[in-house]
Amino acid sequence: MASIISPILRLALLKGLCLVCCLQVISKAWPDSKQSLERLRGDLNSTLEKLQTREKYLNEMFEGLMTRYRASRTTLTDVQVRRGCVCVAEG
Repeated sequence: MASIISPILRLALLKGLCLVCCLQVISKAWPDSKQSLERLRGDLNSTLEKLQTREKYLNEMFEGLMTRYRASRTTLTDVQVRRGCVCVAEG
């Protein structure tokens, strides 16, 4: 609200309007500002929900890949130990 009303308030003060007049200007601008802010809040909530859904999906995919990677690394380490390789992977 402050970012929308501040320019209106500055303009009213520059025009020499008194504080009461400035408050009237603000009260007239508030309904449109409120509606715009509510629309913006809805858009932001919708975008946040989409991002959270994508994040959950990516985390689930990543966890599966990490499980496969750990199993493969364990298998590799076991093979290296059995063959007597000096280069056992640390991690």
